[in-house]
Amino acid sequence: MSFIRKKIVEIRYEINPYELTRLRESLHFTVEQFAAIVGWSKSYQYKLESGFYNSISEKTMKEICSAFARHGLNIKINPK
Repeated sequence: MSFIRKKIVEIRYEINPYELTRLRESLHFTVEQFAAIVGWSKSYQYKLESGFYNSISEKTMKEICSAFARHGLNIKINPK
């Protein structure tokens, strides 16, 4: 019996914590409010906005963009 191993490449996105904060604030959301809209903890949102993470997954990027789009901001994204 053999196992096939496949390299899985995940698309990552650079995140600009200052721009993320600016966009959230432009919609007058607190960290807690935006975290609730996106569906994660305020701790995770603080980490995103503090620069703790320098890149995020495609799933996370889509969740952020979707949350902004639901409130009238369409974000253009480019893969890292």
